[in-house]
Amino acid sequence: MRTLIATWLTAGGSPVSAWGYRSDNMQYLLIFDLALALYSVGMLLCGLAMFRPRGLAAKAAWAVLPLAILVHATSFVVQWYSQAIFPLHSLLGAFSLYALLAFLGAVRFAHATGSASAAFSLGAVPYAALLLAFLSRFHGVQLKTELPPSFLSAHLFAVMASFAAFSLAAGSGLLLLKMEKALKQKSFGPFWEAMPPLEALDRETYRYIIVGFCFLSVGIGIGIGGAPLAWGGGWFHDRRLLTSLVIWALYGLYLVARARYGWRGRKLAVFSVGAFALTLVTYVLINMGKYVL
Repeated sequence: MRTLIATWLTAGGSPVSAWGYRSDNMQYLLIFDLALALYSVGMLLCGLAMFRPRGLAAKAAWAVLPLAILVHATSFVVQWYSQAIFPLHSLLGAFSLYALLAFLGAVRFAHATGSASAAFSLGAVPYAALLLAFLSRFHGVQLKTELPPSFLSAHLFAVMASFAAFSLAAGSGLLLLKMEKALKQKSFGPFWEAMPPLEALDRETYRYIIVGFCFLSVGIGIGIGGAPLAWGGGWFHDRRLLTSLVIWALYGLYLVARARYGWRGRKLAVFSVGAFALTLVTYVLINMGKYVL
């Protein structure tokens, strides 16, 4: 403990503690750590709520998770106010923003369906992203791009919002598939009894696909707006733009199929899981791989 508190190292000219705190980001990271602790408690309570959906753990989860989201959002405001930048230019900021938006969507989903346990299921991936954000602070990995800073912040915010929405749609779709299978096999347990009905899962999956599609459209538009400034005349050959357009077209085709042919239920669930898997590969291996130094 003495080492963690009193031992200071030097990196890049800024004093860094054993917990990754620097003089220029200490307030931001302290609030982030508080939010991570609250998320951990909230996820534990949501897990316990699966056994008693209307018990004390479920009621406590409704209070702890929104508080965690509020504290987490405050960390961004503090960094923006103190450093005059929105902390999105590092893996820590990117993972943290995704987790914030995904948890916000998961809690909204849980309130809409009346199931605190749904927040536990949909919150697993953003919670893992928070842990990755916590670990990335020790390496200080920055995102590299030729986009102007104003374009970059807006672009990354829209892209992370779309990624969060698509991940929630995939999680909801996966729950739909599993619940459908459990209904056919007539095998129920505390987990499935605490989940929302199939109709609610179908409705929320569709809504998050619409939200993700809208944010992706905005993100692509901002990227196209800033691309000529960054890459000149050859910007339309950038593989990040091309792959993003493929993902955009894929989700757009589903929305057309839903409206025209009534694709819902199992078809919706399979699409949401498969499309997000492709989106994950695109974002991580192609887009983020080119952003990271």
